[in-house]
Order: sequence, then structure tokens, then C-alpha cells
Amino acid sequence: MKPIRINLDMDGTVCDFIRGWLEWHGCESKGEESWDFYLAYGYTESEFNKSVELLPDCFWANLEKFSWTDELLAAVEDIGGIDIRFLTVCASTDAVDGKRRWAETHKTLRRLAPVRG
Repeated sequence: MKPIRINLDMDGTVCDFIRGWLEWHGCESKGEESWDFYLAYGYTESEFNKSVELLPDCFWANLEKFSWTDELLAAVEDIGGIDIRFLTVCASTDAVDGKRRWAETHKTLRRLAPVRG
């Protein structure tokens, strides 16, 4: 039987992108949790997207994983027959390379590889 493939969005699902972005840009959190959080910091959608594409691989490689990440991935792995890959919608090579390094650092994600979505 062919394994079921799950393309998992890494940012905001298994790691805290918003917190990482705020810290990278020297912004204090205002408690935003939605994906248009950048509006509260004076960024347009276009400016925000450009800021994401300019992030170096070390940003992606060092994002903090959520407390539930290991438990979530272990539960999926326990089901068996599921091939998990993580997505990167960012066109940046740095994002792909950094996410790959992030996955290699976190034992439960060692076998994951970026898939451009």
C-alpha cells in the first residue's frame, strides 16, 4: 500500500514563525496571532512578503518549535503508513536550506524534506 502523504506547513504549525519574525525585526509582541499580524507593525502585505523572502537560512534554522510539536509528529508516526513532508511557500533558497537544517536538528523531523507548495 502506498503511504499517505501529508504536506505540513512548518511555519505556525510546528514552529513559532510569528515570534521569530518579531524578534528578528526587533518588534515587541502585541499579542497578535493571526497571519496578518504584520499590519499592527506598519507593514503592508507586499512589504511583509518581501521581508520574509529576505530572511537568511539561519532565521529558518533557529525557529523555536512549539511545545506540542514532538507529540503531534509522534502521534502521526504511530498511525503508520504516513509520509510527512513540510511545505515552504517562500521562493527563497535560504528558506529551503534553513528549514532543512531545522528538520535535521529536531530528531522527530529528521526524515522530512522541504516541498515547495
